[in-house]
Amino acid sequence: MTGGYPWQDRQWSQLMARVESHSLPHAMLFSGINGLGKTEFATRFIHALLCTNQQDNGNPCGACKGCTLLAANTHPDLVQIVPEEAGKAIKVDQIRDAQGFVGLTSQYQGYRILLVNPADAMNINAANSLLKTLEEPPANAIIILVTDYPGRLLPTVRSRCQQLLFYPPDRALGVQWLKGHLAEATAAEVTTLLELAAGAPLQALAMSRNDTLSAQEHMLSGLGQLLSQQADPVKIASTWYKNEPVRTLLWFSSLIRDMIRLKSVPGNGDVASSAAEFLEKPHSLQKSREFAQHIEIKQLYSYLDALAEAGRLLRGQVNIQLLMEELLIRWSRYGKSR
Repeated sequence: MTGGYPWQDRQWSQLMARVESHSLPHAMLFSGINGLGKTEFATRFIHALLCTNQQDNGNPCGACKGCTLLAANTHPDLVQIVPEEAGKAIKVDQIRDAQGFVGLTSQYQGYRILLVNPADAMNINAANSLLKTLEEPPANAIIILVTDYPGRLLPTVRSRCQQLLFYPPDRALGVQWLKGHLAEATAAEVTTLLELAAGAPLQALAMSRNDTLSAQEHMLSGLGQLLSQQADPVKIASTWYKNEPVRTLLWFSSLIRDMIRLKSVPGNGDVASSAAEFLEKPHSLQKSREFAQHIEIKQLYSYLDALAEAGRLLRGQVNIQLLMEELLIRWSRYGKSR
């Protein structure tokens, strides 16, 4: 069991203080974008709660009976609920089975812990079933929900959990950590990966292994082709659809904000490379400047609103392919007005 990631220190200290004061809530919701290590944090926290010989800062010892059982996935005081198949829903029967578990007495005179991950995978019946337990939690029961998309949970479920929010680290810390895991990468490559991952270091690390930099260049190229009427927005949308939609919208929104910044600089976006210092995506300066020269600032603000609305729709049930098509058709129309 590792000591956790450096950008999680504040959240860890908060929970350890609650453990020390015997004031842990019965239900907690760990949320934040993908790539921040929420699952690893939850695992570390559960190990700390079930360890009988905690070390400094609450870290589990890794050697006691509780830690040994956890390492073997056989601890009787922990149940983990995940989808039965990757990408499928968590079903109501899974939650009902777990409800009997949390009502029992701990076999090791500690907590009974239920982990649901990802919590947004619960279907409506499963969520409503869990709600009954959240409303009347048994003594010494801890329920932990982990999600990248808290907005997809029932409001009544969210309101009965104490939320612990996870945020990307500041850029310096993110770059330092990622560089330590990508010794062969250049500083520019590390910075670009973090930008594409919305600052989430673990996602950036995964992207480094999936040729994401080339994919991002392909997306920028597609936007340019749409503005020059050299590509079909529906065809481009079909490739965007295959990407992680929330992260794609975050990337696109960041690009638009940079274009707004460039439009706000004297010279209507025709600025020197030093402008990269105030951009979210400095590596895309050339493309951002090129696009900004042909789109009015009012249109950019309007499009930024459209991206925000698309992000809101993604938190519910929406046809992602159609959503991407609408956004890119609208983008392509800006080229017609040049």
